[in-house]
Amino acid sequence: MVSQNWNNQLNTMEENNILDQGLYAASIRAALEVDFLNNREEVRMYATSLYNAMMWAKNHTVKVK
Repeated sequence: MVSQNWNNQLNTMEENNILDQGLYAASIRAALEVDFLNNREEVRMYATSLYNAMMWAKNHTVKVK
């Protein structure tokens, strides 16, 4: 159920073209510098997690007046 929901969210993002490619590229570069990741799948998952965290922070940052 969670996996299907996640896939639906990804498909919705792709359909709406919401993916910030520059931010995703930055998350991939950051993930490639991590020593404890052992294979391509781990790097992809870590990069996706970083991207999601950066998007969350971008949308939830309190702006100081």
